[in-house]
Amino acid sequence: MSEQRAAGERGGLLPLLKELVGIGCIGFGGGSALIPVFQERLAGRGLVSQRQLDDAVAVACITPGALPVEMSAGIGMERGGSWGALLAAAALALPGVLLLVLALVLLGQSTGAVVTQVGYLAMGVSAYILSVIARYVHAKVTEARSRTGVAISLAVVGLVFVATCGKSLYKLLGMTDVVPLLAIGTVNAMALAFFLAVWIRDKRSPGRIAAALCVAGVYCLTQGGLGKLWEGGPQIAPLFIALMAGMALWSLVGDARESGARLRLGSPRPLLGVLGACIAATAACSVPALLLCGDTAAYLASGAVSSLLSFGGGDAYIAMADGFFVETGMLAEDEFYSQLVPVANALPGSILCKVLTGAGYLIGASGGGMAAGLAVALAGFAVAIAMSCITFAAGYWLFEALDGLKSFAAIKRVIGCVVSGLLLTVALGLLVSCSKCAPAVAGGPVLAICLCLLLAAANGVLAQHLRLHPLVAVLASAACGCLACNLAALL
Repeated sequence: MSEQRAAGERGGLLPLLKELVGIGCIGFGGGSALIPVFQERLAGRGLVSQRQLDDAVAVACITPGALPVEMSAGIGMERGGSWGALLAAAALALPGVLLLVLALVLLGQSTGAVVTQVGYLAMGVSAYILSVIARYVHAKVTEARSRTGVAISLAVVGLVFVATCGKSLYKLLGMTDVVPLLAIGTVNAMALAFFLAVWIRDKRSPGRIAAALCVAGVYCLTQGGLGKLWEGGPQIAPLFIALMAGMALWSLVGDARESGARLRLGSPRPLLGVLGACIAATAACSVPALLLCGDTAAYLASGAVSSLLSFGGGDAYIAMADGFFVETGMLAEDEFYSQLVPVANALPGSILCKVLTGAGYLIGASGGGMAAGLAVALAGFAVAIAMSCITFAAGYWLFEALDGLKSFAAIKRVIGCVVSGLLLTVALGLLVSCSKCAPAVAGGPVLAICLCLLLAAANGVLAQHLRLHPLVAVLASAACGCLACNLAALL
């Protein structure tokens, strides 16, 4: 990015930050939808060079985290170094996060009747999310150019869904006292997918595949529902995690040798600078939360790790957050799916930053009131921004050295299908949340779920025939959900 620095320094950092705040205010439709907005409002106005923007997009697309926030961090890093990366990332994410926290504060102070109406609105928003998930899954499955590729994609999506859906499926069926046989967590599923992609890559020999499946099978036995039924699972789980890590590392080394790639890394000074700035900023923002809420340390650690594992865009982070915050008991499932997810999807900005910050507010408020909630939310926002900056800086440092490896190509091929399977599990969780409207809706959970599915289908049809702005589509779906539930409650 040498030539970009000269172009990027024109006009200073402040004009860039102003534009990023403006982009954050209109950031509907997901991270990829903002790429043309960056093109028009930054490159088109001469605030960044075209090559600088292209490099930022390339690195952000192959690293985990919030794509538009990472792009902002990369552009800000060229303009103002380590602190420029932090300020630029924060500028883009701040508008949506502020609106989200304000909405959660108002929801927490509402009366029962208002909360009921918000639940009805949330059903409409959930229906919109279901239609988005359906389109995402369809797009990822049909990316393959052959029937065989489509069949493999469907198989990956189905296997991930079957392995992770047990908890939500049993709740949807009312089987709350039964331990699901297959219910591994989101983190376990992602770790397993990475291992299989790196180990198998283009080596599809029967022996290699058999070894991978055996290790993966035992790994599944030690996790989730199967792990609870098998007494020896917790004892051997660390051994198989270490085995998977060793096999993956060995495969990466072999991949580098076969590809003839010379892993010559550049100077780590820019990466270390970003890392130091992020640690300092996060520590400063976390002090009030650590004093007011005892769960802050665990929440921040989960937020950092979940950000690092969040491949596949903002919608994928919903599944990741479920695994780290809901499955671990830090956050109630009702709060997550009835309040946080619908509100986060209805507002502009990065889903990852909004969900992580909102989870912090709900976790802090549940134990220490509004002041603790705001403090933990601030700490969560700092972690979200810091991890986006760190992943971009690390990704750019490694990009040129590792770009030719077949393992990375395999991960990029399979990650969309893995995320699709996880999102189908999230869809079940949304239906479970919609069923909670049943006490106030005549017809019970079945009618509530049917209303949600009908609205989701309507959203899908409208998306095909009308190019509605995402905000208009969300508001229309929420209004229809509220109207339908109120009419059903009057019957």
